Amino acid sequence: MELTVVVPAYNEESSIGSTVISIRKCLPKAKIIVVDDCSSDATKEIANKEGAFVVSHNANKGYGESLKTGMRMAKSKYTAFLMQTLLMTHAIFL
Repeated sequence: MELTVVVPAYNEESSIGSTVISIRKCLPKAKIIVVDDCSSDATKEIANKEGAFVVSHNANKGYGESLKTGMRMAKSKYTAFLMQTLLMTHAIFL
């Protein structure tokens, strides 16, 4: 299956690494795009280190624009969107 997983993120340095690792574990062939919405922490560096393709906004544009950015970047047949806070709060991915 050709799948891209888009993860909008804003100041998620404490959880983005484990999120990318969890996605990779469950969906090893999926492309992971983290859309960093002008975070002031190390979100983009950590996501990149864990193997995600990172797109960074140069200004905070909000969740909706992050979703649109991810959709524009996704070139696969299927695209999934994950809400970072929901994922980590409820541990629904694993």
